[in-house]
Amino acid sequence: MKLTLLLSTLLYATSAKPTQLRKRELSGITDYFECILIEIATEYENEQSTFEHICQGRDPNGDFDMIYNIIDNNDVLPDLDEEGYDIKDNSGRYKLILTNVMENSDPVISTTPDTTWEIVDLEGGVDQSRRLAVKTMGISTLAIIRVIGNNNVQPSKSADALSNAFFGTSGDPQNLRKRYDLCSFGKMIFNPANDGRHLRNGVVEIKVDEPIVGQDIHSLSNRVTMAIHAKFGYHL
Repeated sequence: MKLTLLLSTLLYATSAKPTQLRKRELSGITDYFECILIEIATEYENEQSTFEHICQGRDPNGDFDMIYNIIDNNDVLPDLDEEGYDIKDNSGRYKLILTNVMENSDPVISTTPDTTWEIVDLEGGVDQSRRLAVKTMGISTLAIIRVIGNNNVQPSKSADALSNAFFGTSGDPQNLRKRYDLCSFGKMIFNPANDGRHLRNGVVEIKVDEPIVGQDIHSLSNRVTMAIHAKFGYHL
């Protein structure tokens, strides 16, 4: 099942807060690492949304679904904006290839003095699956992932409230779908995802057996991605 996702990623409705990266033990040199550069939006309860570029590398199944933190202590990586790579408007278009980097299981990639980099433009290439996430006109399907942590810690808004806020399923006159429809003069429409099993009115609840408050949002996203695959049996 392929979904076009708002702002090029799943929008996680969580109560998690961003934290500083903790120290990690490195596992060794990796000769070759590749990931897709995408724009991610994170929305925290009662706070403004944050936007950032992230690197989506391969998960244990070989799919580009794992978020990697890249630590460039050796200042070898380029400034994407200065180099002319507009990730915000071209999310999923570019692949970053690194050599001679340190990798551990968090997952984190750290550069070394010998690290080299290359950016490959996927536009018109074979990796078109990532380009499905950046449709800017027409009708798209959107899934909202409501995350529940251990001890039943969860967002204050219910699944029904989120569906109403995003799609107006209970009559919210200022829902996101309506605002995008009006602002684009009918050229950009988000319909709620429904699969007849897990997704209902565009929302699915995912439980993770760990705390979600105070956890690094990228690590949480990776765990949620794996939980989605385990529950659905396929990737969104």
